[in-house]
Amino acid sequence: MRIVAKMATAGAGCVRAAAALTLAALGAMGMSAMSACAPPLPVPLDTAASLGRISSRSLDDPAVVAALETQGFAARDSGRRPSWNLDALTVAAWTLRSEMAVAAARRSAAASDLAVAQQFPNPILSLTPELVTNAATGTSPWTAAVLLTWLIRSPGSRAAAIDQAVAAGQGAAWDALAATWEIRSQVRTALLDLVLARSAAALAGEELALRRSALAIAETRVRVGAWGQPELDRARAEQLAAETQHASAAAGADAALLRVATATGLASQAALPAALALPDLDGLPQVLAAQRVPDRDAVVLNRLDVARALAEYDRADAAWRAQVARRFPDLSAGPGYTYDRRDHKIVVAVSGEVPLLHSNDAAQAAAEARRTEAAAAVEVAQAAALAQFSRAGATLTAAAHGLAGAERVVAARRSATAAERRRVAAGAGERNDVVARELECVAARRLEMDALRTGVDALTQLEASVQRPLWPQSLLDVRADARADGAAVSGVDDTLAGSKGVVQDLLVSERLRGAPSASAKESLP
Repeated sequence: MRIVAKMATAGAGCVRAAAALTLAALGAMGMSAMSACAPPLPVPLDTAASLGRISSRSLDDPAVVAALETQGFAARDSGRRPSWNLDALTVAAWTLRSEMAVAAARRSAAASDLAVAQQFPNPILSLTPELVTNAATGTSPWTAAVLLTWLIRSPGSRAAAIDQAVAAGQGAAWDALAATWEIRSQVRTALLDLVLARSAAALAGEELALRRSALAIAETRVRVGAWGQPELDRARAEQLAAETQHASAAAGADAALLRVATATGLASQAALPAALALPDLDGLPQVLAAQRVPDRDAVVLNRLDVARALAEYDRADAAWRAQVARRFPDLSAGPGYTYDRRDHKIVVAVSGEVPLLHSNDAAQAAAEARRTEAAAAVEVAQAAALAQFSRAGATLTAAAHGLAGAERVVAARRSATAAERRRVAAGAGERNDVVARELECVAARRLEMDALRTGVDALTQLEASVQRPLWPQSLLDVRADARADGAAVSGVDDTLAGSKGVVQDLLVSERLRGAPSASAKESLP
């Protein structure tokens, strides 16, 4: 009798525990249902307000000032204006341009996806009431079953899902670095285009002045009968051509200044400072002659696009491992309570997928094919980087030789012009001969300008291939070591918006291949 009583007491305790668990689960379900009754309101975008923000961007923006202070350009209370060189405009562009906000949002989303992948699934509560229509008199017609089931994932599926999220986050981090580098490249290109455009405008102005002098000489010669009308017509046509060329060069300089503004993130060139610290092209021949091509293999292995392709391969590999893990189906198991016409029953339910109609071979094969595609994409990125690097090296050598030859031509023309001036001073020549020699010198300097542009393009191609600042040199603060891949993903920090942390990673990181998700895995619970 005591044993029976103890069993009855234990059964009553189980019933009470099951009932308490059921009530708690029902309460949680009710609260969830109540919260779902008030859906969140939509958050529309105010395009007019965003357009106003873009139009009102300024280099005096507090965020720009703070970013410049972080990089050590000027103190807020020093009263000094920063020298608006390539580095300062680059920091301003990283702060103002919306591409950085997009990159920060993507990294934040990647961090949230990783947090979701690390979570365990919530249990599922099911309630099944039944009404017995032909119940015996005096017997309760109701039967109710409550079941709380938990998802038991197959071995390896959760780890594969986490690795997918980590790889996606790594891809977002590399995309952010690529956006950072691309913005710096755009600002650099715009500044160098401005230097070349202004030099071309100044050279066109010199030629216009010489053409006007030549026209004045022709008019004088025609009046005294020394020249005929054809010489005068030719001089007038050449002056008109010079005026057209000068106007076109001046317009090109204005357009180049506008490109500097847009590359910086400003709406118009009026928002730029009056004085820009432009790169000096005088030392470019020495830079081209002294420039050494970096090691090819290190360049190809450390490219951002190669690193991005590797992150995509990691994601595809994790997706394949997730499909392999599905060879063992997920199970759902959990306790339950049944009230069966005054009888209290405790049940344990287990359910799972039965692969009767098909196995997971097709999905696994598809994931394996995507992994193969991602592996091939890595080789494509490496081949493209290698080809770009080889072209940049060959172009750099040719540009150095071309610029050296153009300088020799300019030196010869200047020597001939100086000799002609001496002849005129000695009374053995005429003014129109000096003007002709000066025009030849201007033509030679235009060839030199074309060679300078080719040299700038060659250095631009080399910078694009190695993805490191080469010329002009960068004085932005850097640190000696880079964050590991996993750390670069797991911390969606404010340094991306403030630019310093990403700048440091970008300028000095040696992005050699390592275990992509090791650090992330070690940090998992």
